[in-house]
Amino acid sequence: MAPAERHRFQGIFLDGRSSRPTPVLCAVGRSEVVVYDEEHRVLVRADLVDCVFTAPLANSRRFLKFPGGQRLQVDAPQVAAFLDGRIRSHGGLRLVHRLESKRRLVAVSLVGLLVFVWAFMAYGIPALAKHLAMATPMALMEQISADSLELLDQRFFAESELDPARQQEIATIFADLSRDLPVHSSRLLFRKGGTIGANAFALPSGTIVVTDELVELARSNMELQGVLAHELIHVRERHGLRHVIQQTGVFMLISTLLGDMTSLTSLGSTLPMVLIESGYSRKFEQEADLLAGRYFLERGQSLAPYAELLRRLTKDDKLPAAASFLASHPNPQQRLQALAELEQSYGQ
Repeated sequence: MAPAERHRFQGIFLDGRSSRPTPVLCAVGRSEVVVYDEEHRVLVRADLVDCVFTAPLANSRRFLKFPGGQRLQVDAPQVAAFLDGRIRSHGGLRLVHRLESKRRLVAVSLVGLLVFVWAFMAYGIPALAKHLAMATPMALMEQISADSLELLDQRFFAESELDPARQQEIATIFADLSRDLPVHSSRLLFRKGGTIGANAFALPSGTIVVTDELVELARSNMELQGVLAHELIHVRERHGLRHVIQQTGVFMLISTLLGDMTSLTSLGSTLPMVLIESGYSRKFEQEADLLAGRYFLERGQSLAPYAELLRRLTKDDKLPAAASFLASHPNPQQRLQALAELEQSYGQ
């Protein structure tokens, strides 16, 4: 017996056992659908509430799915409209269809997605990197630092040629700073910079490496004191580890945040190359300058010596050493201006 018919139409039927399509005649009522073959024999009868009607996605074909696994291709728009009002479909796919059919909503969604991606890159990744860096065990940071120093010694550094008395003099300055700006197991090392030139590097474990060329370029211990304080701030705030984690991308962040801390061991070979080639981010340099500057100003010391070293490096760009230092410590003019504004604010 046919249902109280609302629609009668021809369609293509798939029985779920073979891929061969069968032309059929269909009758759809308020609550029931019946599929007949060409000899008017019933192939399937089902209540509409037990069926699923696929959502309209772009130009894809739509199918009425029966409980037994059979499918009926529905091409007639009026039948599809009727079934949409009577049969459930996948809610998520229907939402996709609504988005596809409303251009303004699609445009707003696209803008929203772009804003989310930008916000995640600008704020989410740095926040996750900071969380990860601060949670990194000291033993792991020591391993990363040891691997980094080994790579630097192999590829760039040579044994320091500084007079031992001069090394001891600078080490005393460093020890005084370390008491006021404490970091775990702080240590000062000297190396011949070679192609790196005048530079200083802060490794995650607290090891600070200063090149002979930077010592020779400085005209006073006060200038070196500014550099050492700046590097100690990098260690304390874990700038190096945070920066290289951000540079290595999302996949390392996800794996380490999920508990795979061993993936950080690969940073031993990555950290020195990132710092040499791209330096710290502008934010980290500004933060290190700001905190080091406050340290000196709170003790009644001027920022002029440190600023003078930066200024001299900026002007003397013909020296390879100067170029090397500026390459890994970028934005000298902005940093000079920020230091001047900081000192002026303390003088008011």
